[in-house]
Amino acid sequence: MDGAARPGSPPAEAAGAGFRRLARRLFGRAARVLLAAQLVAALVLLLRGQGLLQPFELAFHDATLRLHASEAISDRLAIVVADEEDIERFGWPLPDGTMAALIERIFAAGAAGVVIDIYRDRPVGDGHDTLAALLTREPRISWAYRLGDATHRGIRPPAALAGTPRAAFADVVTDPGEVIRRALIVAEDPESGRIVLSLGASLAVRLQGSRLRPEGDDLGFGDGVLNVIEAPFGPYSVLDAGGYQLLLDFHGRFARHTVAEVIDGRAGSFAGMGVLVGLDTISVKDSFTTPLTTGLARRAPIPGVAIHAHTAELMLRVAAGEAGSPHPLPRAAEDAMVFAAATAGAAVPLLAPVAAWGAVAGGGCLALLALVVGGAALAYGSGLLLPAVPVALGLLGAAVVAAWLLQGIGHRQRTQLRRVFEHYLDPRIVRAMVTAEQPPALGGEHREITAIFTDIAGFTTLAETLPAPELAALLNEYFEGMGEAVVAEGGLVADFIGDGMMALFGAPLPQPDHATRAVAAALAADRFARGFAERLAARGIGFGITRIGVHTGMALVGNLGMKARLKYTALGDTLNSASRLESLNRYTGTRVLVSGQTAARATGHRFRLLGDAALVGRAGRMGVLVPDAGDPASDAAYEAALAAIRAGERDAALAAFSGLAGSAPEDASIAFHRRRLEAGTCSLEIAGSGK
Repeated sequence: MDGAARPGSPPAEAAGAGFRRLARRLFGRAARVLLAAQLVAALVLLLRGQGLLQPFELAFHDATLRLHASEAISDRLAIVVADEEDIERFGWPLPDGTMAALIERIFAAGAAGVVIDIYRDRPVGDGHDTLAALLTREPRISWAYRLGDATHRGIRPPAALAGTPRAAFADVVTDPGEVIRRALIVAEDPESGRIVLSLGASLAVRLQGSRLRPEGDDLGFGDGVLNVIEAPFGPYSVLDAGGYQLLLDFHGRFARHTVAEVIDGRAGSFAGMGVLVGLDTISVKDSFTTPLTTGLARRAPIPGVAIHAHTAELMLRVAAGEAGSPHPLPRAAEDAMVFAAATAGAAVPLLAPVAAWGAVAGGGCLALLALVVGGAALAYGSGLLLPAVPVALGLLGAAVVAAWLLQGIGHRQRTQLRRVFEHYLDPRIVRAMVTAEQPPALGGEHREITAIFTDIAGFTTLAETLPAPELAALLNEYFEGMGEAVVAEGGLVADFIGDGMMALFGAPLPQPDHATRAVAAALAADRFARGFAERLAARGIGFGITRIGVHTGMALVGNLGMKARLKYTALGDTLNSASRLESLNRYTGTRVLVSGQTAARATGHRFRLLGDAALVGRAGRMGVLVPDAGDPASDAAYEAALAAIRAGERDAALAAFSGLAGSAPEDASIAFHRRRLEAGTCSLEIAGSGK
């Protein structure tokens, strides 16, 4: 086996570790949520491709069309209709003589072109020759006929126009529910094989004075391009797009006159206008549902002649460069919008702060949804059809799926977090961490904290004199009280080291007031320790003084240790300095010592300067203070005594501290300075202290 590569060799291990890291990244929380969002987008596009979203897209299209619908009266086109009173007066079908008189009157009023949306494949009543002669000599007239197909027989135009370009078809294309949204403008006559125009297109071509021309898959007309429908197209995923069809915008209205008004000379001028003649009656049905009359709209169906008028009006506006016919983005761009919306929808709950998850995620999704709907509605005003419904479904669907996934992931993380910290952290902090889903960073992070170290003087001697069960019970009771003092201020009991305790403030969750909390916890722990020692003394058990050190600074905090056994703790000079301060109490005779860094950040507490200590293992000196020491009334006298020490006036300082000791014999800070002055030391420097 010498020289042979064995399984688990370093290169193989490195490759395996790299793959595992890649897998963790790929299947991390964000990656899973964003991947799910793309699956939602793909599902939306699949449903759209099958036409299942088409009814909803058409409903949104109708709503936006109504939003932009204009009430302006066209100055290009007018409508003349036969109503019930006309039928009662002239009869039905309108006689040929009446039709000839009507057309003559319209041209006499200055019309530039006339189209008749009334089938006339055989003579009706008197005046047939007059009408035929008019149709023969007047090239500005187009007349409707119906295209035939395999199931319906066509209706031919008047004989005088048969086979001429002035015979225009009046066929319409409808969506489910018999709604007209599209106009068929060019088709092949199945009987003659000729390419023919619709009534509306015929009138538009006459008024514009130019022909339709190919523009790729679309049709050029005047100065514009008519966007021809080819499936899929905007809100349509499934449709028969035979011939050349346009999506109508039903923009504006048309002046409406009756046959009687025109014949009687009461209609006014049609100078330069195109006039469409048709029906608007109850007895002879020729009306249609449009986007203007769907949904909650309360408008009545419009007559068929108005459909042709809207077709001609749209074509004329496009030819004049006043508008573009409604058109969508390329389907690939629409699909990309759905994927982008799904990504944004998933990102909102993913990025929302957990503390206000519902409000932020819900509000963010509603804001994005409003942006989608509002943007699509505004874009329609310039003729651009944006896929609002599939985009909105992608956004909301991805947001819901992301929320569901995050809820499950969050629940697992909260359970794990609770298990990690519930044994040594204040339950309130655990709840806050669980709510915030903010576990400490694995591997550690540098952060400013305040550390507390405690120790019991003479505990080794006590341990040698008490039976193990009694000692264990006593120590457990002691640590319970000490830990409660820390936990009550929101601190973390990070460790118990023999008879000592280490506590952290400002970790694992940030606490802007960690120094203030730590000083309060140290004082509470001191009160408990003194009371605990007094209770044991009453039982004849000598329990030593608890010494406490508090220091603030930067530290490495986090889950540290072996892979199989991590432990949340802190490392660094801040911890060492807190431990040295705790030990310094032996020399100064105090119980609680606080560093100058802590005192500078702690608010709401009084401090008395003890001196500047040179701690073992630490360069330079550190201000050392005693919190809430002595009577506040004597603080001024204490400061004056310190000033005497700074000035080198030993006798004055000794006299001052002796006087203070008389009124406060148990004040450790006063006793410390008095002892030093009596021994001949007149200085605030404390040397050779600490472990």
